[in-house]
Amino acid sequence: MVSRNSLKHPLLIAALALGALAAVPAHAAPEDAGNRSVIIARGSGEVRVRPDSVHIDVGTDAQAVTLDDAKSNVSAAMGKVLDALRALPGLTLETRTIRFSPVYSSAKEGRAPSIVGFTASNRVLVTAQNIPQADLAARAARIVDVALQSGANDVGGLDFFLADPSQAEDEALTLAVQSAASDAQTIAKAAGVSLAGLVWLEEGSAAHAPRSFSLEAAAAATPIAVGDISIESSVTAKYAFH
Repeated sequence: MVSRNSLKHPLLIAALALGALAAVPAHAAPEDAGNRSVIIARGSGEVRVRPDSVHIDVGTDAQAVTLDDAKSNVSAAMGKVLDALRALPGLTLETRTIRFSPVYSSAKEGRAPSIVGFTASNRVLVTAQNIPQADLAARAARIVDVALQSGANDVGGLDFFLADPSQAEDEALTLAVQSAASDAQTIAKAAGVSLAGLVWLEEGSAAHAPRSFSLEAAAAATPIAVGDISIESSVTAKYAFH
């Protein structure tokens, strides 16, 4: 049977399970693992693909003597950044954090530190999706440059990803099931037994490893290189044997 916990790719899991069953003797039929002796095999699969989208963190920071001035300064700075970014096509902008913190004086003998000012910060997540792969690096660099030139003083945390990773996830899952089947065959051969059918299959959690790096304030025409990202999948399978 296929575990009910594996609902992310139910049709693909079922097809792969039938394929695995076809690889064992014809008289073998899937049964509930129950009290049967089984071989447990774990498989993993990895697919490396070129991304088509990017997340970029853009921030502004300001410091002033009063909290109101710190708020006003950071809001004005981020307003200019957002106006400049909105002029670029196809971007999604999402405010992630707004933070205000007191600034304390240095401690002196017999005196506790006192508040001498305030800092304010505003962080926005900029997303560009479904960009032609050949244009992604240039688009990311353009976003970085526009943000910096319009007043952002904290730009970084670039994460490249796939807007629709479903095909790559299916490929990684297929490789994981094949890996588990191969390992089960190897275990059975080493133990001097024969596989009698797949009786249980569960998908593990899929893992996406985006290519990411951070940027400090830089000059115009920021050079950016885009590499492959990794999409991984894992399964646990139980095979009856005789």
